[in-house]
Amino acid sequence: MADRLEVIDALKVVIDRLDDALAQAAKADPRVKALTTLLGIGPLTALVIVAEIGDIRRWLRFGLGCWGSVMGGTGAWVGAELLVCQV
Repeated sequence: MADRLEVIDALKVVIDRLDDALAQAAKADPRVKALTTLLGIGPLTALVIVAEIGDIRRWLRFGLGCWGSVMGGTGAWVGAELLVCQV
C-alpha cells in the first residue's frame, strides 16, 4: 500500500507541473481568451478546442453551414455538437 501512495505522490508532482503549463498556455493564447467568454467554456476546454480545430482558416474552404459552423459541423468533428442542422 505504501508503494502505491508513493506513486500517487510522484504523479501529483507531474500533474501539478502540467496543470501550471496548461494554465500558462491558456493565458498566452488570445483564441483561448475569446473562447472562454462563451458560457460553459473554461480554459481547459478552450485549449482542447484550439488544439482540435487548429487554424480556423483551413475550415473555410468547406463553406459556412448552420449556426455559423463549418458545413459538416466542426462540433460534430470534435464530438461536441448537440444539434445537427441539415441544409
